[in-house]
Amino acid sequence: MTPKTTDAAPRAVLFTQQFVGLGTRKTGMVFWAEALARRGYDTYVVTTQLSWLSKLGSNARMKQVDRSVFNRWRDCGERLHGYVWLPPFHPASVGQPMLQQISEPVFGFYPRLLPASVCDKVAGADLVVIESCAAVLLFNRLKRIAPREARFVYCASDRLETVGMHPMLRAALDRTARHYDLVRVPAESMAADFPSAARVAFIPHGIEKSVFYDPGESPFEVPGPHAVVAGDMMFDSESFGFMLDSFPDVTFHAFGMRLAQFADRPNLRNHGEVPFADLAKRLQHADVGIAAYIDRPEVHYLAQSSLKLIQYQYCRLPTVAPHFAIAGRPNVIGYTPGDRSSVIGAFRGALELDRSALDNASIADWDTVIGRMLAGAGIGQRPVAA
Repeated sequence: MTPKTTDAAPRAVLFTQQFVGLGTRKTGMVFWAEALARRGYDTYVVTTQLSWLSKLGSNARMKQVDRSVFNRWRDCGERLHGYVWLPPFHPASVGQPMLQQISEPVFGFYPRLLPASVCDKVAGADLVVIESCAAVLLFNRLKRIAPREARFVYCASDRLETVGMHPMLRAALDRTARHYDLVRVPAESMAADFPSAARVAFIPHGIEKSVFYDPGESPFEVPGPHAVVAGDMMFDSESFGFMLDSFPDVTFHAFGMRLAQFADRPNLRNHGEVPFADLAKRLQHADVGIAAYIDRPEVHYLAQSSLKLIQYQYCRLPTVAPHFAIAGRPNVIGYTPGDRSSVIGAFRGALELDRSALDNASIADWDTVIGRMLAGAGIGQRPVAA
């Protein structure tokens, strides 16, 4: 492994379950990577949470990328590089508790599968970021490989148990959390998930404001009203069905998912994955945003951490969501999930809301978020690359 020379640009290595530079949907860690690259870091993004096991089922993420991208570094832009890691296995959730327990010793070998080309980048890193995914198991191995002065940040994009990760990941995180230089949470309620010795900081998500500067002409092909739903995480299909059936004159646009159970609805358009710039234009020209989350205590952190709620607010888009997700946002009208009259009333209220008076000044951009993260990790500010 080759350490970085002292006169080289600072280096960041990010371990996430997201793809970079492949035209797939953009989430928080992709924006982090791009912001670090703009700041002057040579940024390397390793996509985890895939393996040969993923080929056994109908893994949607496997279908998003061409096999030619696996296990090699790709240039994805200035100072930005991507690597989709496909080892023989990864710590995938296998369902039943007994199977989870049986699989744990095997999955414990996952860190030993790290490719030499990835280890080489970590050996010269100034910053290593691990997201809430299978990469949690890699901490000890990465810590041994990285320079002693390298800073380690855990980005708790979601609760591991909420998004269905293998239980051994939570146990590993409990053991290692206090050894990170920073544990970043996007919702204040998530701070209690970590031991008191962990250095936890609440740093809200940002948005890529430049994409929203010029809304341009409406991308919608038919007259409105138009409602958009961006993503299906913890999705409440029942309440969404109430909206579809009760507002036949509204065209509903679903992004990042396929809602097969509603395929017969004439007012639903399934767009699948689209470039973020295309989604941004539709958010700006839509009439209503939908955040149809299920209402369970373990997902209430989404009231602060939901990226789509933040994007809706920045676009001043009237939005419907469960009451718990309002979180002081002036653009969100709450409803009671499963209560048809409550859902209908909220949606009608969103259609009538005057968006011109809605405030979005409190929302930061990703460069600000990264600045806060670096300061919290003890790195300080880095000059933006020319």
